[in-house]
Amino acid sequence: MKNSFMFNVNWDYGDAKVDAKRLSSFQFCNHFPDTRELTTKQGLTKNLNSITLPGANPATFFPRSYDLGDSKQLELFLADFNHTSILNVIQKHAEYFERLLTMSEREQGNGARQPSWTFQNASLVRECL
Repeated sequence: MKNSFMFNVNWDYGDAKVDAKRLSSFQFCNHFPDTRELTTKQGLTKNLNSITLPGANPATFFPRSYDLGDSKQLELFLADFNHTSILNVIQKHAEYFERLLTMSEREQGNGARQPSWTFQNASLVRECL
């Protein structure tokens, strides 16, 4: 039924040619030349990354996306992946030390014996969270 004109809305992901003259007044088609530029994640990402308007930042409304077929985008993805991984490890360690710090403070309040380890800078641990 690919060429059928029995539809109200024709949603096409490709560049199929639609004869607009044959459409009835109640029929709609999303097709326009180079429709992939907006209807695929790769096309939309490429176009959003090419915005040069001052103050325009697609990251404020569109999730991070990369075209891994483009060597520059692949480098950006790898750098972002490594950065995110490192931040995740730091956060996990900071949460662990925050729990230890909280336990230590609780034990001090109960008059319990001081642990053999101490925190040199408890505020630094809390800043990491």
